[in-house]
Amino acid sequence: MDSQIQELNRLNDFIYSIPYFDSFIQNNSSIYNDVEELLKDFLSFVDNKGLDVSEIRIMVHIAIERYASIIENSHKALYYINSTKRFHDESIVSEFIEDLRKAKCEGVLFKNADIQHYKTITEKIACQKVDFKEETIKKYWNCTHPYVCSIISSAFINAKQYGIGIQFLKNGLSNFNTISNKYWDNPLALKGCSDLLHMTQYVLGVKGMSETVGADKILEMLYLYISRVIYMGDIPQDKKNIHTDSVSQHVIDKINYLSIRADLVYDYQNMFAHIFPMGVNPDIQFMADKYMADAFAEQFGLGVMTKQCFYDSLKMYQHGSLIPNYSGGYKDVEDATWGELIERGTTRAYDIAYTYYKEYKKGNYQLSANEIDTIISYLVEKFKVYRE
Repeated sequence: MDSQIQELNRLNDFIYSIPYFDSFIQNNSSIYNDVEELLKDFLSFVDNKGLDVSEIRIMVHIAIERYASIIENSHKALYYINSTKRFHDESIVSEFIEDLRKAKCEGVLFKNADIQHYKTITEKIACQKVDFKEETIKKYWNCTHPYVCSIISSAFINAKQYGIGIQFLKNGLSNFNTISNKYWDNPLALKGCSDLLHMTQYVLGVKGMSETVGADKILEMLYLYISRVIYMGDIPQDKKNIHTDSVSQHVIDKINYLSIRADLVYDYQNMFAHIFPMGVNPDIQFMADKYMADAFAEQFGLGVMTKQCFYDSLKMYQHGSLIPNYSGGYKDVEDATWGELIERGTTRAYDIAYTYYKEYKKGNYQLSANEIDTIISYLVEKFKVYRE
């Protein structure tokens, strides 16, 4: 921590050495969320004054890169989006979104969830009906963009057309074949990466994960990528960043993926009991994520859609289960209140994800070409996919 403070102090001295920056800051009352935003505004300031900015622009880019390096190696790393590393995928994304719009049908497709949490309710998953034409599939057949692959693979796997679905799953998994994911700073593509991993654990199941690359590795990777979707773009403890007059896609994703992360931990609670650091109770993590999904939804007027998340969190606290019973749950076991447990679980969730992030930085969550082939071969055999 001390070394990071020293690096930030040195960066501060460097920024103030940039010509005209001192004048800019003295005449500017704006509040900035990070150094990158501040420096981009500074460049606009010197541009508008008609100054020679060639040398200044070089110094600004150096400062932004140094700032990014410091933050990416700090505890705030999962919040930070490094625009200098953002992969330019706007063209393919915009084209695919238009193709997806044309392929969407009215209504939804319901299927029973593989894991049922309740005794008296049959849980179903609602899937958007999509009709991809043959020419669209051919168009994207060799595409590896994670968002494109996640949408197409999900559509065909949910429709039990496994041949096409598994092919696009394989295409998408190729993005994990490098130490550092090139889409780490692209929110939509990163969401696609998370969804691809989620689909992978779904179709493999516990047996398949164990017999291919290992359940621990896939679940840790999935927890990390879901967490990255939840946190990326946030500003910790910044209440001014909350705007209740509009709902951004990030807010919607945050609410959705908090609930998804909770379900993941609940569905594999026995595995997470040993995957998580010593002493971390998966039930508390489930309780915290479900509550926070509802809390964020309430802030933005979406609470009517997340009430079940609130009740699931409460039931876990009162009963230690989603099925009501007379055990007294964590209300009787823990010396902390429901709110205190949620606060601890929320803080702990980020710390766990950050621990996995450090493993990601070391290259420990890379899927080799051989591992991907092993996964695909297992699925081909499992679903009896005929391949020419």
